[in-house]
Amino acid sequence: MDRQKHILVVDDDDSLRKALRKILEKAGYHVTLARDGDEALHQFRKVDFDLVLTDYRMPGKNGFRLAEEISRAEPRHPPPAVIMMTAYGDMGTYLDAMKLGFQEYIQKPISRSKLLTILEGVLYGHPRHPS
Repeated sequence: MDRQKHILVVDDDDSLRKALRKILEKAGYHVTLARDGDEALHQFRKVDFDLVLTDYRMPGKNGFRLAEEISRAEPRHPPPAVIMMTAYGDMGTYLDAMKLGFQEYIQKPISRSKLLTILEGVLYGHPRHPS
């Protein structure tokens, strides 16, 4: 049986971080929260995450910078998947995210079911609970 997948959620919106933790833990994931890129990198150095779900716009490091620093960190096999979420997206941001190696790009707000479908697709290659 698979071990419980561990997700790092990075967002400067406290209420959104807590809501995402509740959704993801209820779905069976282990969740760690970070309020910005620096805190996320600190957590990343301590824990072997399967997936990083990061906001694009945050104080300090934005989502792109965080992803670059994660990719330069100690190599992990397999490396964690990285998904960007943003309320400020456009086609240019989307294309830049794909070029940088983000596995998915989520436009906020997103429904619980769509979020879980996307995460399961990235983590397992297909949804665990098709709807």
